[in-house]
Amino acid sequence: MMIRFKMKPMLMAIGLSCISASALAYVHSPKLEVNSINNDRIVAMVGFDKPVLGDLYLATEIHGVLHFMTPQSLFTPIVTVFVKNGSFDKDLPVLDIPSANIEPATYPLYQVVTLPGANPLDFNNWIGGINGLSKIEFKINLANTAPTPTPVVTTVPTTAPVVTTVPTTTPAVTTVPTTTPSVTAVPTTPPTVTTVPTVAPTIAPTVAPTIAPTVAPTIAPTVAPTIAPTVAPTVAPTTVPVLPGAALYKTALPGASPGGSTCSSGGCHGANPAAGKNKLLPSGKTLAGIKAGIANDANSGMGFLSTVADADLQLIADYLATQ
Repeated sequence: MMIRFKMKPMLMAIGLSCISASALAYVHSPKLEVNSINNDRIVAMVGFDKPVLGDLYLATEIHGVLHFMTPQSLFTPIVTVFVKNGSFDKDLPVLDIPSANIEPATYPLYQVVTLPGANPLDFNNWIGGINGLSKIEFKINLANTAPTPTPVVTTVPTTAPVVTTVPTTTPAVTTVPTTTPSVTAVPTTPPTVTTVPTVAPTIAPTVAPTIAPTVAPTIAPTVAPTIAPTVAPTVAPTTVPVLPGAALYKTALPGASPGGSTCSSGGCHGANPAAGKNKLLPSGKTLAGIKAGIANDANSGMGFLSTVADADLQLIADYLATQ
């Protein structure tokens, strides 16, 4: 039978396991930091210090919810046995999958062996008790995103130009002595005067300059830029978790007397607990109310549930409290 898992019992056991000295079986891996950019694989094995008989369970945490590993290396929130009623005496390979397409995070891997057919949610059923639980942590794809490099700025020094001063040379001045020329007196002869007629000058006509027409420049039309449409991001739907008590309400309870019915049968409280059939509500919303009904078997007919674990009855009470 598979039931949904509630975190509180396992978290208490994990906390107590921190003070355990050793374990009969232990989970281990050759590499705990794996990244898909290196084509790393996620590999794990379970080792045994001495022969152990029982049911082997493996589980991890995904977003705070415990998921059990199936023999096909799949993970489910349903309590699932990895190897049922096995005999273990050496290293057993349990996981070998690629790290590609796995969300970057730290994932623990828990391992425990229980008595054959026993409830793994009760650490009293673990072989070795609290010492029977072992754990490792995988860091998966945390190094896939490379950090942005800091640009290197090179400063070029400014060199002042070299100014060369050319000395000014004063040219030498040579003084040439002034010589007074000799003057010879020439007799004056009256010149002959010839009269030249005055000719009126020819005036060239004024030609008006040709003015070239002004050509207006051609203005290119302005093209409006094309704006890409904004695409809204796709939001992944939120999965509503199913309370484990819902499964217990609808199936035969583990530990109940043989031949007993289920809570949801027509003769008891029916498939719809919100209807409150046979005084189901509000007394069924608490563990104390359910146990009072079991004690009053003469009127309630619930005495066959007296051997069911309180942890399972509490799961049903938590589910009925939502109705």
